[in-house]
Amino acid sequence: MELQLLGIFVSVLRAGAVDTGMLGASTDALDRFCDKTKLYTCNADRFKKIVESVEARSISPEKIAKKVLSVISKRSPSFAYSINRNPLLLLLNIMPKRLQLFVIKMIFTLKKDFI
Repeated sequence: MELQLLGIFVSVLRAGAVDTGMLGASTDALDRFCDKTKLYTCNADRFKKIVESVEARSISPEKIAKKVLSVISKRSPSFAYSINRNPLLLLLNIMPKRLQLFVIKMIFTLKKDFI
């Protein structure tokens, strides 16, 4: 929104989880940690299930690159694009632009309050 005041229009690409290998590295580190203690195995198991569900819906970096190329090639690109199968991102993408920005602002406000 700030850049639009300067005449610079931005498109948002909502990719969701991207297959970078980072999640696998974190679960490997968690496994090593859990081998040394039994205190956090319940939370570790929960975290691994979350990671597995996210990884199941992840997309390749190549798919993102193709979408970016498609967007920057358009004469009048849209405000937002969603290329992941995450239902929440897809739902956000069908909302009007102002409502999308409001929801995102509320999410960041809530996260800030919990940090």
